[in-house]
Amino acid sequence: MIIGKDKITNEMIQDWQHYWKENEKSAHMLGEYVARRIEIGKSKALEHIKKIIGYHFNNFEIIFAGHQKQYDAHSLHMDEPGTNRSYMTYTLLVPLENDKRIKTVIYNAPANTNEEIRKMIIQYGEETSPRPVRSNQGEKELAHTSKHWQHGQYFADTLELKGVFEYNLGNYVIFDTNLIHSSNNWKSIDEWKDNNKEIIQVHFKDLDTTI
Repeated sequence: MIIGKDKITNEMIQDWQHYWKENEKSAHMLGEYVARRIEIGKSKALEHIKKIIGYHFNNFEIIFAGHQKQYDAHSLHMDEPGTNRSYMTYTLLVPLENDKRIKTVIYNAPANTNEEIRKMIIQYGEETSPRPVRSNQGEKELAHTSKHWQHGQYFADTLELKGVFEYNLGNYVIFDTNLIHSSNNWKSIDEWKDNNKEIIQVHFKDLDTTI
């Protein structure tokens, strides 16, 4: 997990916003009104993304680069560009909001597919006793995610925490696509109940690291 601080410039943000305005007609929905996004093609906006990745990786290939407007909080998931990978894959997340109450919670728990995570949660629901507590983000940040139907323990709290990234404008985070992660329950914040958040989200391969 890499956190870059104060490296996102006003020029980058302006170019990303301009690209959205110019290409908004190509936007498509993700899930059931979770997010609306556009793919960022060859442009100055894409060059900014390559520059950020280049701070940390010498030889990489972008799988997908997008500008997203999110309308709801994601639950626990992995990013599927990492499914059945032969190279290390990473997610770059750049917030276009400045509110540290909005967060991405990342766990030191890998999965190859989201179906695998679904099965983990089902198996957890079939157990009768709480598991050992390995983290404490469930009730505080992830009240929108799965908890046990009997004893009420959040599945997330059975996972080892990797880190929590707060949305500070100018910063970004890079993490393994296959680590289980989630938006926090940012829609529970009064100011965000009727608003969307914006991010730049990129998935890429590290061509110097095979699996």
